[in-house]
Amino acid sequence: MNVNNLSKEVGAAIIELSAVAHDQTISESERNQKLSLLKSSVISKIDAEGNTITFAGKTFLKEIKEIIADEDWAALPDPKKITNTLSEMKTLVAILNSLDQQLLPTIEAIQRFFIESALKQITSLSNSEISSISKQWEAASKQFEHSAMAAWQERTSGIISAAVGIGVAAMSIVAKGAVTLASSKSFDKARPDSEMKNNMHNVDQAKAEAKTKFEKAKEVFDKVDNEFEQKNTKLDELRSKLKSDKLSPKETTDIKQEIKSHNKEVASLKDKRDNAETAFNNARNTYKIASSDYDSVLGSMERKSAEASRQVQIYRAYLDIVDSGASIAQNITKLNNTVNHDYKAAMAKVDSETAAYMVNFFSSSAQYARNAASQAIDGMNSVRSGCDASIQNADSSVNYAIRAI
Repeated sequence: MNVNNLSKEVGAAIIELSAVAHDQTISESERNQKLSLLKSSVISKIDAEGNTITFAGKTFLKEIKEIIADEDWAALPDPKKITNTLSEMKTLVAILNSLDQQLLPTIEAIQRFFIESALKQITSLSNSEISSISKQWEAASKQFEHSAMAAWQERTSGIISAAVGIGVAAMSIVAKGAVTLASSKSFDKARPDSEMKNNMHNVDQAKAEAKTKFEKAKEVFDKVDNEFEQKNTKLDELRSKLKSDKLSPKETTDIKQEIKSHNKEVASLKDKRDNAETAFNNARNTYKIASSDYDSVLGSMERKSAEASRQVQIYRAYLDIVDSGASIAQNITKLNNTVNHDYKAAMAKVDSETAAYMVNFFSSSAQYARNAASQAIDGMNSVRSGCDASIQNADSSVNYAIRAI
């Protein structure tokens, strides 16, 4: 089954919304205004997305839609993380579609090949049933010779069946061992190493410290700025009051003295405010840099984790293919063994009958040929069942990988 990626439109819309939600350089009111304008548009694009995307894609859209509907902007992933998630889903969908397109046609071709071969052998068995009548008289003189041959063929058939069973089991163990070893190496190579984890811890700690300093600097600046504005407002009120014609000389003197005192306080607060603003801007820039470093390391680590997960899914699919291949090999051997050795043993027994029992000989000959044909048909059905099971296993493996995305 083919699956599609999330559309570019819905991906771009979610990233744009996330960028606004995580923009620390704008005021909260401005951010809320922009988010309100984008909210309905993004939800409409999510609702319009088709049903041919992966289970993971549907789950991702559902979670994003719930966050937007609840306006829980703090829970919305940042743009970098959303971009990485979309990229990982796109890569895995391409791999799964490739497996779906290439693996199943190969198994179906194997199935057709062996069924056609079995049909030819069954036709040969039918012809042998007819030709057995013409050899009835020759059987009397070769009775003992063919009896010995029958015993030998039966012995050979048993040895081959046992040997093939052991060989197929050994082959399956070796193949699984090789797949496990290769997959283990790929997984170890793909997963995040200790250096990356340590780096992640360092940038996370640096970001947390920068954020704390930024929030404290903002709190100090807001407090000083508010106090500065209050003093300016009070100074404007005093200056306006001084313009009144109804003031006595003493009131005028008192107001001028108060204005002078407020001017000194405003000047002092202005210096304090300028220093607080500089500290706030420096802390904000440091926090932006720390956040950028954190996003970069986090993106690398998430890509490593996604690659490790992909290796696990591929490993599971390979193990299913190995099991299916072992089943097919056993059924193919059963079919060839039935045609080559079991049938020869049966015909040797038929030839060993004497002319005195011609009627019984004919009946036995026909019966043995029919049994051999039936066994060949059973072998053909076993191969077909094995191939069908292989196709189902392969399809299940691909579907499992799609659901796991």
